[in-house]
Parts: sequence; C-alpha cells; structure tokens
Amino acid sequence: MKRIGFLLFTLGLAALTAHSQDAAWATLARNDLQAIHDLLRDNHPGPVDPENPRYREWLEAGFSQAAQRGVTARSYGEYERALRFYTNGFQDGHIGIGQEISPDEVDWPGFVVDPSPDGAAVVTHVEAGSNVHVGDRVTQCDGHSVDDLMKERVDPYFWNSAIPHERGQHFDRLFHVYDGDPMGKLKSCLFSSGDVTLKWRRTSREDFYRVLQTGSRDPSRAPRLYQVGGVWFVSIPTFAYSSEAAVARIKTLLEDLKATLPELRKSKVVLDVRGNHGGNSTWGEEIASVIWGKDWVHRIEGSFDDTVDFSVGRRGKLTSKREIYSAVFHRLRRAQRSSS
Repeated sequence: MKRIGFLLFTLGLAALTAHSQDAAWATLARNDLQAIHDLLRDNHPGPVDPENPRYREWLEAGFSQAAQRGVTARSYGEYERALRFYTNGFQDGHIGIGQEISPDEVDWPGFVVDPSPDGAAVVTHVEAGSNVHVGDRVTQCDGHSVDDLMKERVDPYFWNSAIPHERGQHFDRLFHVYDGDPMGKLKSCLFSSGDVTLKWRRTSREDFYRVLQTGSRDPSRAPRLYQVGGVWFVSIPTFAYSSEAAVARIKTLLEDLKATLPELRKSKVVLDVRGNHGGNSTWGEEIASVIWGKDWVHRIEGSFDDTVDFSVGRRGKLTSKREIYSAVFHRLRRAQRSSS
C-alpha cells in the first residue's frame, strides 16, 4: 500500500507540475501584454495624437482582445500569437516584439515558399524527401486557398496590413511552426506539380533560419537595376546592408547605376522601395548621390534644420523619416528639372 500510495502521489505531483507549467504561459501572456500596453501608453506619442485616433482605440480595444487570447495560452505558440496579435494590430512598422525566449526547434515540411513576381506562393527551396520542386506553385492546402490560410494563420500576427505588398513576404509562415502552435500543421497541399502529403520534420531553430535567410529568397528582391518598357527601376528592398556579402550586393548596384548614369538621366527612373523596412539611411544617400550628384544631395540636406518631431509637447506635426526622404527626392527632382 505504501508503494502504491507513493506512486499515486508521484504521478499526481507530475500532473500538477505539468498543469502549472501550462498555466504559466497564460500568466506570462497577461503580464507581457500589460507591460506592452503600459509602455506604449506612457512613452509613445500615438495615444495622444489627435490625427491618429485609431492608435488610441487599438491600445485599449486591441489589448482587451489580446488578453482574451492570452488567458487561454497553454503553450509558447499560443503565448506568442497573443502578443503578436496585439503589437501587429497597431499597423506600425516601428512597433514589434523581440522574444527573449523561444523554442530551440522548429517543425517544417522541408521546403520554403516565397512570393513570385505576380504574387503567387512559389517553392523557392527544397530539402531531400519533401516531394516538391523549386518553382512549384501552391494552390491550396487542406482544402483551403492560400488567401484563406493567410487570413487565418498569418495576417493578424506577422505583417502590417496597411502595406498590402508585404503580405507575400510572409508566405513561408504557413510552413513552419513551433511546438504547441494553436494553428497546427497543414497535412497536404495541391501544387502545380500535383497533390503532396507534407512530411514535417524537426530541426534546430538556428539551422532552419539559416535556410530561410540564405537559401529561400527570390533573387528579384536583391538590390538591382533593370528596365521595363523603357522605364528604369532601381529596386532597393532594404537599407540593412551590414554583412560583407550584403555590402557587396549594394555596392554592385551603385556601380551599375554609375555605369548606366547617362541613360538614366534622360529616362524615367522609379525608385522601388516596396517592402523596405529601413536600415542605414547612408545607403539611400549614396544612391541619391549617384543619380543626382553629391552637390544636389548636400544642397537638399542643407535646406532642412534637422528638427523632427517624434514626441508630443513640441510644436509642429509629427513627421516620419519616410515623409522626410520623400520630400528630399521630390526636391531633387524639381531641382534637376529647373536646371535642365
């Protein structure tokens, strides 16, 4: 009897510990959501900006909705989605979360999907045994269209819906999950090459993201100069060039601009910054200097007093870097026209 009693006690203690660990995710979600809410309320200009009433509304309404999600969190996946639902709902590219904790492993089906130039979900990287091919288009999964899957699994959590062209850059999120993700794993998908049962595998987070970053991206999203119908496009998908390989890519673009400059200056030029989340603005100045010349860039830069209002209590309208750079390029264009 003593041995049986001890065994029952041990099993009960293990169950209680497991339950406590599961419930801890709800506590963590509640505390983190409250901290995010209070931090933004006390330190961000959004809640008191009369020109942006939606921010103030989401600060409270979004918090309430996220808290309802967080109270039932029993896993990292549910905890993360509660936080991302709240922060993503602000539709502000400068608001996000950086996770101090995250699982060591990721489940994925051995392939990565990215957007094609026409916006379709296309396989861009495959591992052995995945039974799909690079270039395959994803039509549907488990009887649902890619659009419907994105609306349910990705749109509310991972990208700014105020910038529609960013959506396709998150197709890959349909095909990798952490353990305990409430959305679960897709079972089968219809590709342009046929119907495939997904074979999920588990790998380390570091290895998976290495594949995602180095082997999956559409080459058309690299910085490049190209021509369409007589119009030159300067594609600048980011200004975050810091690694040796990344710096080499942006320098190649600068050299291409210099080599094509006589043609550019008598043609229409489009600076394509779709999906650009910023980075080092010096690269933007380098590109502008090649196109218009350093003297013009310095002249325009010198016309600003370097005052930008990012907080309340100062006179003037809140101004974003995007608005400033847009004004710079418009002034450069007007100055170029007036001198020709």
